[in-house]
This record gives sequence, structure tokens and C-alpha cells, in this order.
Amino acid sequence: MWRAVFNLDKDFILGLFNVCFSFNYFPECLSNARVFFLLKDGKDPGISSSYQPVCLLPTLGKISERLFLIKFNYWLDQNNILHDNQFGFREGSSCDLAIQTMVDIIQETMKTNHLALISLDIKAAYDNIN
Repeated sequence: MWRAVFNLDKDFILGLFNVCFSFNYFPECLSNARVFFLLKDGKDPGISSSYQPVCLLPTLGKISERLFLIKFNYWLDQNNILHDNQFGFREGSSCDLAIQTMVDIIQETMKTNHLALISLDIKAAYDNIN
């Protein structure tokens, strides 16, 4: 439906998003999700961890969030807020680039110094942090 509205009147949709941004307003109805729990293949239905939660958000809310993210990332880049070693959640950066950067640092450091690398992998880390 929103694609049809956009194709019919692009200025209306643009004006809607611009009004939301100018008033720093995000309608609550666009952030309400419908949550469904899907049983994972081969898992016991009696165990809660056997289910995968799926959130369905309103399309207009997702578009608005994406536009805000674009504007916010542009502001972060213009004001040089993020450290150069911040790889997550940035355009043009990836795990591969982070690993390659780390390997380059290790290879350069090993030429003149001893080196130790400590790595932690905590299962469901963000679920367990207060």
C-alpha cells in the first residue's frame, strides 16, 4: 500500500517524514511489533529455547528508522565522532575488514615486539549483561 502511495505522491511521503524529523517525533503506532514464535526444526516444543521469536514491524516505521539512521550516520561522519577502529554498524566496514586490520597490526607488531592476543566469546552476552 505504501509503495502505491509513494508512486502516486512522493511529496506527501517526503513531507510526512520531514515533519516527523523536524518535530523529533516518531509515532508510537509505528514502533509496535507483532511477535510470533516459530518452532525451530527438530526441537522439543515443551522448551522455550526451541522457539525463534520473529517481530513484524510496520513498514512505514522501518522506512522512517532507516532514513533516521542514514541522517544520523552522516552526522557522525561529518563530526568525526566514531573511532577509526569502530567496525560494527558502519557503512563500508565489516568483520572481514576488522579481522584484516587486526592481522596487519599483529604482523607489524611481531617484527619488533612480543605479542599476546586475548579473545572472549560469551554466549548470549547482551542477554546476560545488567
